[in-house]
Order: sequence, then structure tokens, then C-alpha cells
Amino acid sequence: YHATAKIKCVPAYETATKDCEAGVIRRGHDGSATVEVAGAAENRSILFVKGKPVASNASRIDVLSSERKGDVTVVKLGDSERYEVPDALLTGG
Repeated sequence: YHATAKIKCVPAYETATKDCEAGVIRRGHDGSATVEVAGAAENRSILFVKGKPVASNASRIDVLSSERKGDVTVVKLGDSERYEVPDALLTGG
């Protein structure tokens, strides 16, 4: 990984927010990166392109959506999973 951090998350099969270990592999200077989050039941990978989440290794039925809250991207997968990814983790800033 290029960096690791603890991020707020609600992993698969859980209901409460907790701190999850996350690592990032950055590609170039355009905000493209893969964030890997260690969850209780399974690990989650989220692909960011130009700073926006575009894909994950979640089930195809778990629709990926996101919203911005200050300098954090809140990624939602389906109705239950949620990951708060700070810009500093993605870009190193």
C-alpha cells in the first residue's frame, strides 16, 4: 500500500459504524486509486477514478452510490454498507 488509515465504516452484515483498517494503492496524479477495507465478514475493494468511486468487488445487486461531506467521500454499497474515505487517503494530501 501507498498509505494506510482507519476509516469509519459499516461493513457487510453489520449494522453499527466502526473503525476499519484501510489501505490505498494510488495510480498517477489524477485521483485514481484502489482503496481496500478490511471488514468483519469480507474485505472490500473500491476503485476511484478522478477522485470518484466507480466500482467495487461487492455483489452486482449492491448498487454503488456516493456523496461528498467536506473532504470525505461517503461510499454506499447497497442498503447496508458504508465507507467514509477521506481525500487525504486517496491523494496523500
